[in-house]
Amino acid sequence: RTPTTMATKATSHESSIDQQVDASCTVSLPIVYGSIAHWLGKQANEHHTHKWSLYLHPAASPTDMSLDSVIEKVSFHLHPSFPRPVRELSSSPYQVTEMGWGEFEASIKIYWLNSSKS
Repeated sequence: RTPTTMATKATSHESSIDQQVDASCTVSLPIVYGSIAHWLGKQANEHHTHKWSLYLHPAASPTDMSLDSVIEKVSFHLHPSFPRPVRELSSSPYQVTEMGWGEFEASIKIYWLNSSKS
C-alpha cells in the first residue's frame, strides 16, 4: 500500500506551530508535512509498485534547522496491514519510507516537549 497512487506525486502542507513556552511567550514555527510517492517502473512487482515517504520538517530547509528542541516524538499512523503500523520517531528526520501498492489514509501526531498539547 502507498499513501498515493500517482506515478510521482507530492502532497505537502505548510502549517505554523504555536507553542506556549510560558505564560507570556508563544513560539511560532512554520512546518511542512506531507507525502510523496514514486512509481518503481520496471522494478515494480505485484506488492511493491511505489516507493513512498511521509514526512514532517521545518518550512525552512530541513537541514538548516531541527525540530528536536521542541518535539518529544512524532507518531506516524499507517494502514494496519503494515508491520508496525504505528511508527514513533524521537529525533529528526521525522520521515517514514516504505514500498507498497495501493492507497491509504495516514496520520501524523506531534508530541511536544514539556507539554500535553498536540
